[in-house]
Amino acid sequence: MRSFGNWMAVIAALLAGACALPPTAPSTTAERERAATLALLCADVLDLRRMERAQPRQLPVPPAWSHFAPAGQGGTWEIVGIVTGEDEMDFLGRMRVAESGPVLYGVLAAERAHPERMVLALRGTLAPLEWGKDLEMMLDPAPWADGARAHHGFLSIYRSLRYLPLGGTADPRPAAQAFVDAAKGRSLTVVGHSLGAALATYLALDVAAQRPVSALFFAAPRPGNLELAAEVVRRVPGYRVYNGELDLVPHFPPRAASYQALTNVTLLPPANAALRLDDDRWCHHHSISYAAMLDPALMSLSAWQQRLERSTQPRKCIGSAEEPWVAP
Repeated sequence: MRSFGNWMAVIAALLAGACALPPTAPSTTAERERAATLALLCADVLDLRRMERAQPRQLPVPPAWSHFAPAGQGGTWEIVGIVTGEDEMDFLGRMRVAESGPVLYGVLAAERAHPERMVLALRGTLAPLEWGKDLEMMLDPAPWADGARAHHGFLSIYRSLRYLPLGGTADPRPAAQAFVDAAKGRSLTVVGHSLGAALATYLALDVAAQRPVSALFFAAPRPGNLELAAEVVRRVPGYRVYNGELDLVPHFPPRAASYQALTNVTLLPPANAALRLDDDRWCHHHSISYAAMLDPALMSLSAWQQRLERSTQPRKCIGSAEEPWVAP
């Protein structure tokens, strides 16, 4: 655990290191429609984790408004298994603090209309311990390339990820190998939002060493150094990053701390012809807001606002483009 002085140096670098995002890459209408659906999938996973916190040690029945609607209610995705991880950290280098057991970090799901397609979706930060892990910004050696280094907190969570098939027992192997076997004979797309985007980056690297994989990252923090970012380009061709223009998370950890953002980025403005985001930092970061900016026609304005409300987010985060909006 770092000393107080070292932590102050990290925080100073964080404050000094915000800088420009990589150049914008174009995306087609079809790609944006698909991306919006997958961003909502990440929102559903975060909601399932929120429900799990209220009902520990069991995966709640997905509500009818999620992509994982209960049987007979027309859900888009069928959950095949869940991804668990350990939430733990050392407090001031003296006391280990942890959740009571593995917690939900993601789901492996099959698309009902196209069962040959599988998606592994990983959520963003929710619990206080996870916010603490986000701040563990030391760079650790990473196995994917010579000189590659990864975010200490993200990497420690990633190494704890395990796969639990529904109706089965937890697979003790590293997550990537379990997912490769579970998706055998089917396409596999790895997606993640925020913290989940960093975890999905590491996972895509490991899966790509064994089979083809596609990947989408939303609100992606910098996962490691330049060598790691270059290895993602080499191993996972065709991956795409969607970052909000006014979302702060993609600017961290700072480049001053030797971090490098992923390339192949599409920047999402806070307003389009149909919708606009409220001037609030959380509104610019939530995965539902990302989905709305990617494909505003996916739902009506009232439906977008109801979806926010069901995720305990302010309805005002998404408003009509006709309402006045002032850039910060």
